[in-house]
Amino acid sequence: MEWLERLFAANAERLCWLRLDDDRGGILNSTPLSAGQHYYTIRLREMYVRRARVLWRKLYPMVYSYIRQGADEENAVAGPGQLKDLGDTNLDRIVNINHRLAGPTVFRGGEVSMLVGLYTVPGADAARALLDVVGQIASLGGLTLGTAPQIAGVLKGGVENLLGLDGASLQFGVRDSFFSSAAGTGNPLRPGVYVGINAPQHSVDAQRMWVKGGRLLHGDDPISGRPYDNHDYILVEVERRDTREDWPSIPDIAGFEKKFSELLSQRVASVEEHKSMLAAIWPDFDRAVSTSVHLTDPDKNMVKRNVEAELKRRLDVIHNNNPFATRGATGEASPDYGGQPQDFDFLTVPTG
Repeated sequence: MEWLERLFAANAERLCWLRLDDDRGGILNSTPLSAGQHYYTIRLREMYVRRARVLWRKLYPMVYSYIRQGADEENAVAGPGQLKDLGDTNLDRIVNINHRLAGPTVFRGGEVSMLVGLYTVPGADAARALLDVVGQIASLGGLTLGTAPQIAGVLKGGVENLLGLDGASLQFGVRDSFFSSAAGTGNPLRPGVYVGINAPQHSVDAQRMWVKGGRLLHGDDPISGRPYDNHDYILVEVERRDTREDWPSIPDIAGFEKKFSELLSQRVASVEEHKSMLAAIWPDFDRAVSTSVHLTDPDKNMVKRNVEAELKRRLDVIHNNNPFATRGATGEASPDYGGQPQDFDFLTVPTG
């Protein structure tokens, strides 16, 4: 872990890390998350470095993050070097906001720890160092594909490369932990906006800070406030989600879309025969959904309930010749269903 210690090494000075009041951060509901009932997403809303040039060398902001829950860890990197298609010049013209660091992830209770570091790195060197890192991560796929160890290894190499650059410097680093409300007193995992500033805590007036449009403002109110530029800073938001709309992309579930389509496409004598065929594969689908670590308990029930209803509706169309989709003046099928009833698509299954 020596590389991690070097990455987040910090001076003894007590720098500013605080949670903005809900009204200042634009948070409408900060009720803590419940284990197995909610998802969390941690997002880098904004990063900023005040000094963009030292002598002839341009410096750019870059953030590394490590979000851990139990044995699971999500790693992310955010910086202008990711935009390789735009080249590696004039990276100071790029605005970095709303970058996802982790999630949506099921909150399982216990502790969620967040380690985030804001760096300034030399421009051209930073772009070259990160291009390989980002390219390798993209080739590995998402966390749901079981690639977390490989991603961690790639990021470790990228971190070591950055630490070896002449002029790379940590401006702000923080490690914070959140808990379920049932775990006792402390810092509950709840929606909120956190700001880390490369300045002493006592020198920052949090009562004059606001978040508007994902940007940190400083002033008497969010209308007259101006962008904060006194010091380097990061703006991080913890979001709560009640449902996950992208559940069809979860690998263990996605494969059943083709199986359902193939089954519905078979020509059989009666609806009962089709139902019998569905009943044979339904336990496998039920098991895949019920054991998924990527869905909350309410979403598991929702997915099974709505997929079952959609299959029954399609069987009714196939065997009873009911109108499957209304047609307008152009003769095109309504997007509510789309295509033919045997062309099963998880995207037509309602969420909620």
